[in-house]
Amino acid sequence: MRSVSLRAFLALLLVGLSLGAFAQSLPNFDELEKRLHIRPDQKDQYDLAVGATKRALLSVGLAAMQMKDALVQELAKPRPDFRELARKQNQLIDDQRPLFREAGEQWRRLYRILDPRQVDTVRDFLRENLGRFAPD
Repeated sequence: MRSVSLRAFLALLLVGLSLGAFAQSLPNFDELEKRLHIRPDQKDQYDLAVGATKRALLSVGLAAMQMKDALVQELAKPRPDFRELARKQNQLIDDQRPLFREAGEQWRRLYRILDPRQVDTVRDFLRENLGRFAPD
């Protein structure tokens, strides 16, 4: 009975995480661009930063779906290996790190060509919309 309860709890937890990843919609970067009054000399770097951020966030959604699928497959086995699920989760997290590093680097490059007011606006926007995913 305890094993069934643990399986049900883990299934609900991962489904919740999966839905949470998709519930976090992509920020409205067009709104940010308008608020910043991006100059033509800043536009290319802005687009690079936004593109890198979107790729990183979409990868989180994909990883959540992959974890959900792995959970379903593992729970279908007579003796699920929860350590394997943990290893899969760690691998998926590790796979996301380069995308977030790249996004952070693109934002830092943009910060170097923005004026201080624009940098503050970007940082506030990213904190409001990305929370823990926001680059420094």
